[in-house]
Amino acid sequence: MVDYNIIFSNLGDNFKNNKKLILLFLEKYNDKYLILQYLSQELQDDIDIVYKLVSINGDELCYASDRLKDHKEIVLKAIINNPKTIMFASDRLKDDKDIVYITILMNPECIQFISPRLKNDIIVVNLSLKIYDKKILLEIIKYKNILIKNLPNEIKNDKDILLELVKNNGLNLEYCNYINENIILYPQDYNIILEGVKQNGLALQYININYQNENIILEAVKNNGLALQYVHNKDINENIILEAVKNNYFALQYVNDEDLNINMLLVVKNNIKNNNI
Repeated sequence: MVDYNIIFSNLGDNFKNNKKLILLFLEKYNDKYLILQYLSQELQDDIDIVYKLVSINGDELCYASDRLKDHKEIVLKAIINNPKTIMFASDRLKDDKDIVYITILMNPECIQFISPRLKNDIIVVNLSLKIYDKKILLEIIKYKNILIKNLPNEIKNDKDILLELVKNNGLNLEYCNYINENIILYPQDYNIILEGVKQNGLALQYININYQNENIILEAVKNNGLALQYVHNKDINENIILEAVKNNYFALQYVNDEDLNINMLLVVKNNIKNNNI
């Protein structure tokens, strides 16, 4: 196993201050080592670098500049990864309701890190006691890229909550366990699936093939043609293939030779032409 702490601690100053090289490295990096501490002060104050690193490991916020510890989007990204990182946020953001509400929802113990004023806030008190008001919960999670797995068990199976979460991040369908079980689904369940694949077509991989109707499949491949790889052969038809290759001509690799026709090849040709390939 590669120890990036050793590698980064021994890198030269030129690399530690090279934004392009660091971003290139971060495209493949997904470990939990704390590497921001080894970068230059300039990069510790760089929004792109810090945002990417706190997305991987919220604890990286500890080594961000004071300016970025007061940057709401950076701090929100960090606490969604690990709510305890609110301890590293600026005093201003420890007193910010958007930040604090989502933090306490994910981990009530973090109440110790927030401002004295918000410790007496009725919503904070209720969240810390796991007393949930659905209307308030829906407002808290709205537009936030939260993973279902990071929420309290008491609300994980609430279908209104699930719907809002998959609208923000379709990959949350991975954690909708009941959707992958052989049980009867109702219209609301199919709507959750539909909204999930609309947001991220690759979420189709988490859906039991028994629940993959044509409408769901079409929305998935319209969003990401490569979702075609998760469609059962019996469900593939010309319309689905055409929508997939319109979105991404590389989807053609998941089409059986006997299903190919001239229309599909023309779509691929036009895609290549339009992308100047």
